[in-house]
Amino acid sequence: MQSKYKVVVRRTDGLGARTLALIRVWRFAQAIGAEVEAWWPSLAYSYRDAGSTDWTPERLFDLAASDLAGLRFVTGARPEVPEGCLYIEKHAPFAAALRQGLTAEAVFAHGPVVEAGGQALLRVAGEDDATVRRGLAAAFDRLVPAAEVRDALAAVRATGEPYAAIHIRRGDVLALLLAAVRDGAPTPVMADRIRAAIRRCPPVPLLLAAADARMPGGRVMVFGDDPPLVAAARAALGPRVIDQEPAAAGLEPLRRALYDIHLLRGAGAIALGSSAFTQLPLATGRGEQALVEPSGDYAPWAAMFEAEVLDAAGVAAADRPPLRALHLAEWRPMADRGDIIAARAAARRPA
Repeated sequence: MQSKYKVVVRRTDGLGARTLALIRVWRFAQAIGAEVEAWWPSLAYSYRDAGSTDWTPERLFDLAASDLAGLRFVTGARPEVPEGCLYIEKHAPFAAALRQGLTAEAVFAHGPVVEAGGQALLRVAGEDDATVRRGLAAAFDRLVPAAEVRDALAAVRATGEPYAAIHIRRGDVLALLLAAVRDGAPTPVMADRIRAAIRRCPPVPLLLAAADARMPGGRVMVFGDDPPLVAAARAALGPRVIDQEPAAAGLEPLRRALYDIHLLRGAGAIALGSSAFTQLPLATGRGEQALVEPSGDYAPWAAMFEAEVLDAAGVAAADRPPLRALHLAEWRPMADRGDIIAARAAARRPA
């Protein structure tokens, strides 16, 4: 039966962020007895293969096999919302309630149509974290991947063997830092770029160690946006690596991204730095998250900065000491916080 209540979500960003926003809103709407109208514009993947990627839901999902109850995709013009329509995440009185949870009565007090962006997790009053997580996983399960993606997933999962995953994130973060180094950017700009790289691009050896700590000696899949680093990590793992590349041969970029998301989601543990792409598999997966942040020994971070930044940018030996000093100065306060968090976590573990 069609609900008289509707939540409109209108996002135009990348696949991971857009899909995560959708399932956050869809799960919440179902819980409060509303339907979702999701604007899914057919835009090019702006920073990769621009103009050649088909975003339509039919290219990504098998809509006939999917359970779309309570969800309607809109692929044409941006859907309008009523004048004065309440936007959940921007409605000031809801700020405190977003964490504790909302009721249907509160959401639709101003009218039967509201808008949500899915930028934050939406929960119903009284829901605990486990309930929300199960709901997000169930919502994503209802979106069945396109047949080509399913075939690729089936091929790589054929053994049913458990595995860990690591995600090597470099992309625009490292590119911006390299540009700053090559251009001799002012110190404030350089410091900002270094901070972003430290926060979001952990050294590969630490990612491997974090995965191994959670699944010692187990098989590992390696994902990332830096092919040479991905290849080096796979080589370091030797026979432990599960190479998901052959099964994905021929998948267009967005289908390949969806394939990667599902494999990350299926890992028993994911070792990663801060990445928007991994938020969807983390929110809907069953594995343990191992977020690698600055702490402990500086040596792996120094080695990465030397090889991936100073060497890659061709910095002369005489010009390296100030950059090394700035990198250490930005790393230190993050590492101090990381050490405190690690100590607190260790203290909470059973003896």
